[in-house]
Amino acid sequence: MTPPGPIAKRVCMIAYTLYTGDARVRREAETLAATQAYDVRVLTLKEGDTARDDVIEGVRVQQVNVAKYRGRNPVKYILSYVLFTWHALLAVTRLAGRGAIDIVHVHNMPNFLIFAAFVPMIQGKRVILDIHDTMPETFAATFSPAHRRFWVPILALEERFCAALADRLIAVNHPQREVILKRQPAARSKTIVSMNVPDPRLFTCDRAIERSPQDSDRFKLVYHGTVSGRLNVGLAVEAVCRSIDVIPEIQLHVIGDGDAKEQLVRSCAQRGFGDCIVFHDRVPFDRLIPFIRGMDLGVVSLESNVATDLMLPVKLMECLSVGVPVVAPKLKTIEYYFDPNMLFFFEPGDLLSLMAAILQARDRQERLTRVRNARAFLDRYNWNAHKATLLDLYEST
Repeated sequence: MTPPGPIAKRVCMIAYTLYTGDARVRREAETLAATQAYDVRVLTLKEGDTARDDVIEGVRVQQVNVAKYRGRNPVKYILSYVLFTWHALLAVTRLAGRGAIDIVHVHNMPNFLIFAAFVPMIQGKRVILDIHDTMPETFAATFSPAHRRFWVPILALEERFCAALADRLIAVNHPQREVILKRQPAARSKTIVSMNVPDPRLFTCDRAIERSPQDSDRFKLVYHGTVSGRLNVGLAVEAVCRSIDVIPEIQLHVIGDGDAKEQLVRSCAQRGFGDCIVFHDRVPFDRLIPFIRGMDLGVVSLESNVATDLMLPVKLMECLSVGVPVVAPKLKTIEYYFDPNMLFFFEPGDLLSLMAAILQARDRQERLTRVRNARAFLDRYNWNAHKATLLDLYEST
């Protein structure tokens, strides 16, 4: 008789997110499950009218009966987090009571989701806090000054307390890690970086941009992701509209949904720019990737604030991964990883600067040079390297 293999460690991830659309949570969960050394369950928001249980790529996805809050009221925002934390606490407590948890992996926001792991913590189980976004900076950039004065100090204290409870911390990039450690320097030895880089199973690295002659009649730009005012998508739209006289073949494709989309669609239609600004609904990855591959230039249009300074947009890396160069703002974290030979940089929030960067990117040889130079980033910070870091973290937890 063949002896039984080692028993898989039981991992419970908790994430206030829509699992099927969250590339980071999915990649980490599926990476662990693929090793067969971990039995992975994810507690997440419901994606329809009814909470469901599914198995996706070997991961059990258990939706709790809470929907994602999409408004801008900070009190309702916090209450939505609290409600999800309560449901997660009940689910985790039931699992822990059956002895079905060895490790709890909490994805913020919020950090206080870690309290859902109260029973495993008192049982001596290990807890990981995965900090996607730092809450003090995110709230400072999102809400009014009056709300910031009240909430930001509270959220800094919340972060410090939750980080102290966690056995290990994960940051999404090196500048963010330093901001976190500045507030809690004692956490340095237990904090790693696992970047939100594209999944190599989906985004394969092309070695060059190749465009067939029949596609050369348009200079195609793409923005994909959330169409939100806070992400400054309107700046990209305006830059393209203003560039038509100089670049008559320009066309921007905006893929996704969000609170700014309806107004942008209406504005473009009223101004007669319906042909050069093309809006698309959210596209599944299997259709999104070939669509991006057919573009000439990716666009990241973030404004400058304390939150965006700590962001390294995954859309930027997804474009580069399929051989499409990117125009991007000069923000702290983006400039930490990329130099001017890798991206077409512009001054954040500056319409004329963005237009000038787009005009420079009209030159095909310039685009080819930038995307080839950006391979240095992709070669160094690819998912295979971060996958090894994540698995090492789990093996030592």
